[in-house]
Amino acid sequence: MLSLFAPQVYGAHPFENNIYVSNKIERGTVTVIDSITHHKKHEINVGAHPTNIVLKPNGKRLYVLNTDRTGNKRNMFMSIIDTETMEKIADVEYPSEGIFLATAHSLAITPDGQSVYVNMLIADDSVYFSQRIVVVEISTKSNQIVDKIEVSKHAADLQTGDIIITPDNLAYVAYKNKNSTTKKTEGRISVINTLDNKIVHQDTPIVIGDFIYRLCACETTEGEKIFIGSYDYRTSNLTIIKTADIFNKETYIKKTVGFAEPFFVANPKQETHPRIYVCDNRFHFIKTVSNEVVGMPNIEPKAHHRNIAVSHDGKKLYVTNHHDINISTGKTVSVFDVSNKNDIIFIESFQVGDLPFGIAIGPQAKVLKRKR
Repeated sequence: MLSLFAPQVYGAHPFENNIYVSNKIERGTVTVIDSITHHKKHEINVGAHPTNIVLKPNGKRLYVLNTDRTGNKRNMFMSIIDTETMEKIADVEYPSEGIFLATAHSLAITPDGQSVYVNMLIADDSVYFSQRIVVVEISTKSNQIVDKIEVSKHAADLQTGDIIITPDNLAYVAYKNKNSTTKKTEGRISVINTLDNKIVHQDTPIVIGDFIYRLCACETTEGEKIFIGSYDYRTSNLTIIKTADIFNKETYIKKTVGFAEPFFVANPKQETHPRIYVCDNRFHFIKTVSNEVVGMPNIEPKAHHRNIAVSHDGKKLYVTNHHDINISTGKTVSVFDVSNKNDIIFIESFQVGDLPFGIAIGPQAKVLKRKR
């Protein structure tokens, strides 16, 4: 007999209990997975070669980066998905007039859910490249580009990287540029105040050294820290910076992690002190108090991983596999149990589309108790 006091889930909304995965193929799609059963629920057509994705804080809109190749040009546009109807409702295109190249690497959403910031590489001609942050207003139905912030400009060796926005409304923008004095390329980070879209300390970018691949922010007992994953084509490296000392290079902590491009995700639900998970050619986690990098030798690399996400309860880690050695191409997402503070345990892999890339986890349905 069913207890009148047993917890029951009543009428979950369509946008709840979902995992979203972008599939980087020519006719790109987003696969929607049930986060409880790991069964496929929907396949949504978006645009060509979708990469990174981000959810609105309320879970009702999904923003997907695409690159549409037309002749020799590439025109970035962002697709918007209504997660209640599971349909694409709009595309935001970058104006193509006078543009030789427009391509985007990553995107982030402001804490209030009002704007999306896109980290882009723009070429007005075949010589000069600009690093620009394109701001798209998403608080209205128009979804208009409302600002373009030029971070850097150079004739060559300019590459885009990651972008994150912290709860204090600061956007950290990663890119690679050539030092005008040493003539060497170096990974840099610029900081933008999203309240006024002004660059903080514009003449003093944060210089890391090699190409910055991924950024991650996490609140720790020592205050907020930025975890920076970089790659020099030989090793992947980790740089840890306290945001209070962001422009004081002497306080930076740098460690070698592995031998491939690193991906990071924070797990704020883990114990008293949150952990940062790192996935390159191996799995690692970072103790945010001691800054110790702990390797997981029992997890053998079986795929070329692209992105990782953690469940809302902090107990599961999801990893998109861009190439799986057991399949001709990447078609899977792997799930790991991270509830044990000293281990990472493989649970299963489930099928998505070809070449899975970005991943986002939607809100969970509330569990209510029916009272007598």
